[in-house]
Amino acid sequence: MKRPLRHEPQLWQDLDRLARLLAVRIPLDRAVRTIARQSRRDDLRSLWEGIRQEVVNGTALADALRQRHALGPTAYTLVRAGEASGRVAETLQRLVQERRSLARLRQQVVSAAAYPLTVGALAIVIVTTLLTFVAPQFAEVYRQIPQLQGQPLPWLTRTVMGLPRVLLVGGLLGLTLGSGTVLTLRQLAARSTPWQARLQQWSTALPWWGRTRQLYTLIQQLQTTASALSVGLSLPASLRLNAAPEWQQLAERVQAGRRLSAAYLETAQPDLTVHSLLEVGEETHSLVERFAEAADLLKEELEARLNGLKTWLEPALLLGLATVVGMLVLAVFLPVIQLLQQAAPGR
Repeated sequence: MKRPLRHEPQLWQDLDRLARLLAVRIPLDRAVRTIARQSRRDDLRSLWEGIRQEVVNGTALADALRQRHALGPTAYTLVRAGEASGRVAETLQRLVQERRSLARLRQQVVSAAAYPLTVGALAIVIVTTLLTFVAPQFAEVYRQIPQLQGQPLPWLTRTVMGLPRVLLVGGLLGLTLGSGTVLTLRQLAARSTPWQARLQQWSTALPWWGRTRQLYTLIQQLQTTASALSVGLSLPASLRLNAAPEWQQLAERVQAGRRLSAAYLETAQPDLTVHSLLEVGEETHSLVERFAEAADLLKEELEARLNGLKTWLEPALLLGLATVVGMLVLAVFLPVIQLLQQAAPGR
């Protein structure tokens, strides 16, 4: 299934160029026509030509982009507000910058998770190969050696020789139960808001991943709110652009007259740094800057966590892999060492 155009990196590059053209006072229809002529992909060229035609006919840019699925709901609201306030170029530039910033963070998170997964997969392949193909061959050899017949093999060797059957049964059982559990939880989360909140709470409680996921989500929410405020949306409307239930409740409390900083403390997992900055923003009437500053500070914390993970995880994984492989090799050759000891002079 082809993904929507709003997820295409090339479209966001076009939006960046459009923002730059609008920033130097080029009329919207001419700027869109320029983007259409420069586009190298037929589908994007057709998209921009259709948007230009609608703009010439009086359709707003945000509506023209939304009708062709080039903008998601949040981006559409921001661009529409930017047009209403006369700051569409600034809004587009901010959207592009935020998307690039989040894309870099996402790439760092994926990179940090990919390394242990790669090393773990390599370890599983090595250990499975040793247990499935190498260990049985040695077991057959040991059964044919007269000196070892009638004698029990070392306990480590016996354990390793019996692992293939245990791993096969346990692996199939674990894979079945794990897959069934994941699918069941996904279905419950899709159909029930309480289950969705409960799963989010469970994932947040995980030792390292919980805080990392919370930081990434909070950064996105803070950036979205800052962008909405910068184009003239009210504070409750800006908060509602974040789909998370706690932010919807936060918007309702602010709409009812509560102070933002006090209402934020009542959310499920408030960040104290964010709370302090929001307090300052309310006192100095600079919420846009404080939301953006909070997002930048959390970015630094997230990057530090990812760098720290890479620092200690690499040697830990290599040490663990070396230990497991070393024990397997030792288990395989222990009977040989036992045989050599029996054959030594004086025995």
